[in-house]
Amino acid sequence: PWPWSVVPWIAGSPAISLSRAENAVWAHQLADALTALHVPAPEGAPLNPVRGRALSTREDAMRPRLDASAGPPALRRLWDEGLGAPLSSESVWIHGDLHPGNVLIDEGGLAALIDFGDVTVGDPAYDLASSWMLFDADGRAAFRAATGTRYDGATWVRAKAWAAYIALILLT
Repeated sequence: PWPWSVVPWIAGSPAISLSRAENAVWAHQLADALTALHVPAPEGAPLNPVRGRALSTREDAMRPRLDASAGPPALRRLWDEGLGAPLSSESVWIHGDLHPGNVLIDEGGLAALIDFGDVTVGDPAYDLASSWMLFDADGRAAFRAATGTRYDGATWVRAKAWAAYIALILLT
């Protein structure tokens, strides 16, 4: 009764099996992959009800968790900064479920991004949030540098807010 697919086998191990510091060596490859993926989507492309949308659409899910959380005040600050960052007018393809379990690494390099079941059109900041899950500070710096001028500062602010959102949702 559920949809399924037959797909080719791709050699590799999920990035979640490595430390965030170890993942830094392939940060530039992920930057290249996302730059290639984040291209304009055609009119009528599918919209996910959560992923890639404006952060404000998640306020009702996030604010109660922030209020109940004994976590660091930085989470609230990151969320509020993200809400205040201008929303991109871009409407691009995004992976929509990019986390360390959906990134395959083989022989020290990026082998594949898998599980495109949530591919959607939206704000690329949602995919960029994965850099906080995948990389340590040095890896994130390398990842961001490898994207060049592709994403503006507001996109990175929203990406950090999405990372805070995902972390708090997973914790609660």
